[in-house]
Order: sequence, then structure tokens, then C-alpha cells
Amino acid sequence: MQPFIHALLIMTATATVAALCVMVLRFPLKKAPRWITCALWLVVFLRMVCPVSFEAPVSLMPQAAAQGTYADPLITPQTETIPLPVQEVAPNTYDFPVTDHATAHHDPSLPVESFLFPLWCLGTTGMLLWTVVSYGRLRRRVADGVRVSENLYETDRVDAPFVCGFLKPRIYLPVGLAEEDKAYVLLHEQAHLRRRDHLTKPLFWLALCVHWFNPVLWLSYWLFCRDVETACDQAVVKKFDKTDTAGYAAALLHLGRKSSLSVPLAFGEENAKGRIQGVLNYRNPRLWVAVVAVLVCVVTGVLILANPSGETETSTPSNRLGPQLEGVTITAGYLVNQGSFLDCPEDLQNDLAVLLARHGHGDYVSLDSIPAFPDDTVQLQSHNDGTNFYFDPASLTLTRVNQDTYSQPVKQAAVKATLAEDPEYLAWKDALTDYQRYARADRLYALKTPYIGNPVADSDILRCAEAYRAGRFTIELQTDAEPYGITLHLEALRPFAQEQAQAMDYLQKVGVLFLALVDNAGTFTVSYESPFHSVGFTVEADPAHKNLTQEEFRALYDQVCTGPIPGFYWGYTVTEALYLAPETGNFPPETTFGSFTITDSTFSAEVSSLLSSAWPKTDLYESVLYRNSDDRSPIVARDGTTFDLSGYQTVDVVSVCDSDAQDTGYRLYRLDNETWVGHWTEGNQLEYLVKAEPTAY
Repeated sequence: MQPFIHALLIMTATATVAALCVMVLRFPLKKAPRWITCALWLVVFLRMVCPVSFEAPVSLMPQAAAQGTYADPLITPQTETIPLPVQEVAPNTYDFPVTDHATAHHDPSLPVESFLFPLWCLGTTGMLLWTVVSYGRLRRRVADGVRVSENLYETDRVDAPFVCGFLKPRIYLPVGLAEEDKAYVLLHEQAHLRRRDHLTKPLFWLALCVHWFNPVLWLSYWLFCRDVETACDQAVVKKFDKTDTAGYAAALLHLGRKSSLSVPLAFGEENAKGRIQGVLNYRNPRLWVAVVAVLVCVVTGVLILANPSGETETSTPSNRLGPQLEGVTITAGYLVNQGSFLDCPEDLQNDLAVLLARHGHGDYVSLDSIPAFPDDTVQLQSHNDGTNFYFDPASLTLTRVNQDTYSQPVKQAAVKATLAEDPEYLAWKDALTDYQRYARADRLYALKTPYIGNPVADSDILRCAEAYRAGRFTIELQTDAEPYGITLHLEALRPFAQEQAQAMDYLQKVGVLFLALVDNAGTFTVSYESPFHSVGFTVEADPAHKNLTQEEFRALYDQVCTGPIPGFYWGYTVTEALYLAPETGNFPPETTFGSFTITDSTFSAEVSSLLSSAWPKTDLYESVLYRNSDDRSPIVARDGTTFDLSGYQTVDVVSVCDSDAQDTGYRLYRLDNETWVGHWTEGNQLEYLVKAEPTAY
């Protein structure tokens, strides 16, 4: 309910400002027709029921009220980002529990749901119940009224004339009303009907039920009711002579009564004494007075309805409210970083917002759902989390996600190419890269621990260093005698030689950082055992890397982790069929055999299903056997179709074996930048050969 409470506080603040403006204007407009002031009260009503508005360079509305920032200390908005689809990462496979130190967001100190919202519900419900009960009692009192004409009724259950009803309003007169007063009463009540007061006054009251906690709006409603009655009086007496004016004033005197909210539009209900004086002193205003008053009220109404425009490009990033992007004030920023979020420094988020506003973008295209945002995507968050922007530097796309109900939920646009050539943007990208590197280093340094014997702390460091990217492993600690150490037992090895080398190199870097963060750790070992071969290495602690300060650890991280973390492949998605044996019966009959591009989506699904049944994801790289890593011999299918490999510079072929070291017939081909998947039957005949897109993270 936090967004609702925030919207309610925006409406009550803007309505309060609007009401105060109208109250001030009532004094200089005292001699102007009162219907003009009534029109201004409708502006207050709009502010009471609508939390959004248009923007203008000049506005009477303070930005703190229009944006709701004044309410932040009351409801303490959460800084959590909305759930986002990010690139898939491998699940944690450690044997020990892991604490996720990447979550740096905080819960609100004042739970809106447990205090403010129930309190508001209680007050609003009480007001509405009282309104319904009062109106129901009034209708029962006049239910036996006698119809005099089309919408005119008489009853002995009331003591003052009034209008009641919404769709079919009726005028009720008390029985025995003096004939000399009746004519004036009817003119007044008919003026109410012409002006649609039987609709505007109840609507204003219902809006007040929502803002029952605001004393300024209670005063506004009382003044609005007085202005409504005065406007009707003026509408009636403007064509009277002195005799009729005196008769009308006498009717007000005879029927004057105290205000009663139970009677919606009674003839003498509002300030009878003041109205009598107003009627007797009323003079038709000159035309120029009315014109000037109308112009003043139109301008004032627009300035009250408009929200102030956001900061310009030259706004300083240190502005407390932050810059604006498409009318949205940016107050927080986060970075999508390998499955988690990093806080983005204020200067980086503000500079990006200014750059995006400066260069602009093409037309938005609506999306059915929130897309998957890759690493390095920057989220720009609004102060109330109602609208968020996601900028992808790689593709120069801007995605807008609206969590309110006033605009398209998800839409995306291409940022203009001029952004990529802007020197300020290039400097921003360099600053972002530096921050990401040091942010990751600082997250690691925060996990520093004195003892290797704490498996939870060890696992936290390995997880933060993202050692799992190199493969699944279990952990073994050696704490019986010095040098104390840790061993990572890999459960599977990467299939291709290039990936193996990358994985081992990356784990060596992790080892250097791990030994620097665990004070009494002496060795970091990685091992892999298979029926075919064993590999591994050991990193020994460097005494110079112990007891480092945060700045010294940053320097070590810079030295060790040069370049981005490599992307390792965990799976494949079939994209094209190169060959299908004619006897294969698991594919659609309309499939054309030979070399072709898949056009039937069901084909991809069936091939993928077949591959996943042979290679369950958790065992995809179990027990692989290398053979002929540089074999460029052509692949010959059972029907004689030939696939020539001589044109490829890099040829890497992998045979996949089961746990008993038996060849399953499946082959992986890494040919330059292409990946092929094939299957041979027991008779060494090629059953199918497909292209596959590696799934990296």
C-alpha cells in the first residue's frame, strides 16, 4: 500500500496549496461574480482526486508537494528495486550455506501497512458510513412528500427548502411555506439545478472523505459551500429591482438556519446573515471587472494545476531532488551486475540522467513484459519507485517501466546515436567501469576473515568472487596442520580446451584474492578427477598480501583481475538444422533434409528436448573425452552428405561419454565461432547435425 499512501499524500499536499491560493484570491475577487471563485474551487477538487498533472515552466505548486518528496520522512520509501529478469546464473553449489552480501537495500523504518494505511481506512470508512446513513435518513424523512409539479415536492418533515438527489434531483419545500417566500425559494433552488450544484457539492464532499485528516480542506469545503450559495443568490437577484431584492432578503431572513451537512442544498443553510447583506449590497459588476476576474482566475487555475518542470541540463548533480528524465525525478541508481545489483553513486546516476535527457531517443515501442537486462545495465529509480528507467550501454536502449496505472507499463526505445560520440558520455563510461571494478573489490574486502576454519565465511568469499562460474565444486578444508588450506573439487570439466584454460586461469585469480582475505590461509587448491585424466593446481599465499588495507586490496584486485570476467557456457539452444537422417522419425514430416534453416518452431523444441534428455543440465559436462582436437576430416553422413571442415581455422571436437566411460555417440564441435552438435548411432552413422547457440552467463 506504500504507493497508494504516497499518491494520497501528493494529492493532499497539492490540494492544500491550491486551496490556500484560492483563499487568498477570494479577497481581491470580492466584487467579482462569485461563480468565478466557484470555478477555482473545482481546481482544488481536481487536485484532491488526481495525483498526476501536466508540467509547466512556471507553477504555483512547490516541487516538494508535486513530487511528494516532503512525505519521504513519513513513509520512508523502500529502496529495493523491482524484481527484474537478469541473465541466468548457475545456482549455488557449495556444500556450505552462503550469506548474500550483495543485497544492500533496507527495509522501511515505519511500516506503512501496519500504521498509516489502516488509520486512513478507518477514518475514510467512518466518514462514508456517516454520509450514507445521514443521506438514507433524509430520504426516509421525505419519502412521503407530496408531488406538486414535475420535480417539486412538499413535506411536513423538513423546515427548510432544499434540493436532494443526483440523477433525478428534486426540490423539497416545507408545508405551509408563505406564498411571498415560495417564488424566491424556487428561483434559488432552480439556480442550483442549472449550475449542477447537486452534483459538484456531493462530489467535493466525497473527496473530503478521502482527505478527512486535512483541516485546510475542511475549511475549503466550508468556503466552497458559502460561495455556491452566494453564486446562486447573485444569479437570482442580478435581474431584480429593489422591491424583489428586498423580498428575496426577507425570504432569507425567514428561512435562515444553521448549517447542516445532512441537508445537501438548503435555501437558507449557509451564513444567512452574510448572504442577506450580500444580496442587499449586490451590484452587477462592470464588464471589464468580470473580464479581468476571469483572466486572473484562468491563469491562476492553470498555474495551480501545473506541476513545476524538472531541472534543465545544466542542473547540478548535487541537487537534493536529483535531475529529471521525462518528467520523473531520479533519486537512486543501481547496476545489474552478474545476477545481483550494485548501488550506483549519485554523481554517475545524475550525470547519466542529464545525458539521456540531452540526447533523447526514438519512439517508444510497447513490450509485453520486462525484458532480461544484461550486465552493466543502469537502473535510474524515481523517488517513489513509480517509474524506473533501464539503460543498456551496450545496445544504447532505454526501457521505461511504470508501476502506476497512468501509462504503458513497459516500453523501450533506442537512444540517439549522438550519445555514443559525446565526450561526456565516454568519460561517464570510463568512470562506471572504474566504479564497478572497485565496487566488486570493496564487496570482497568486506568479507575479510581471520580464520579459514569458518566454512560459511569461506563460501561467502568464493560466492562473491563468483568462483562458481568456472564450474561446480565441493569444498574441503585442511586445518589439522599448517599451512592451512582449502581445496575446490571440481565435479565437471569444461568441454572445450579454450574454456578449460579460461576456467583454470580464473580460479587461480580467485585463489590469490581468497588467500589475501583469509588471514591464516596458506594454500588454495583446485582439483579435477575423471576416468580419463586429472588436472589441478595450487596457489600458495604471498606474505606481502596479508593484512592489506582496503586501498591496498583494491590495488591487488586491479593487478590480478585484469579485464572482465569471462563468460562460460552452460548450455546450448538449437538454432539451425544442418542434417537429419531420412530414417529419423522424431521430427515433423514436412522437414526438408539437407542443409537448411529451421522455420518450424516445433522442430527446435523437439531437437532441444532430445538433447536435454541425453544431456541433463546438471550432468552436461560429466566425463567428457577429447579426441582429434585438430581433425579437419570431413563429416560424412549415412546418405553421403559431406560437411567440409577444412575452411575453419579452429577445430575442437569433443566426444561425450557416460559415467562408465562409454561413448554416448554425441559430439560437440567448436568451429571458430560456431558450435555444432551431432549424434552418431552404434553403426557410426550420423543421425543428425545441428547448430547451437551457446548460453553464457
